Amino acid sequence: MKRVINPQTGRSIKVGGSTWKKLRSMTETKSRNIPLHRPLTVKQLLATKQPDYIRSRLLNMKDISNSPTGGWVAMAPKHGAERHQLIKKCGSTCFLRPENEGFPICPKLTMSNGQCQLSCKGLHAAYNRAQQWKYPSIASEAKNLLRTRC
Repeated sequence: MKRVINPQTGRSIKVGGSTWKKLRSMTETKSRNIPLHRPLTVKQLLATKQPDYIRSRLLNMKDISNSPTGGWVAMAPKHGAERHQLIKKCGSTCFLRPENEGFPICPKLTMSNGQCQLSCKGLHAAYNRAQQWKYPSIASEAKNLLRTRC
């Protein structure tokens, strides 16, 4: 099932579906040169609340892979069940602040095929957040891990 971005709403729609057919007929009557979907920027794609299978496609984009933290938003374990599973399986090594499951540095288990491995993108993101939120001890720990691991 192929999906495209609706240029009016910015949401993903199914090719061949009713919305797609309406848009197709509108563009064909106006002009044949107007594309059905416009390319979105990386910032817009990351801001969407799409399922994980769509977010995982973001990791393969060239614009994201150039950034040290690019794609971490799709790989990061979200608050709640994903972080509970990660700390249960991998222990406190995947968090810089394990007592409250803060500052995760390992990707969620679904992204890493169930392996407990540190992510350089996660370390960069943890360092940036620690600097922004004024946690100097966590920032220095993240910086030291960045020097030794990445």
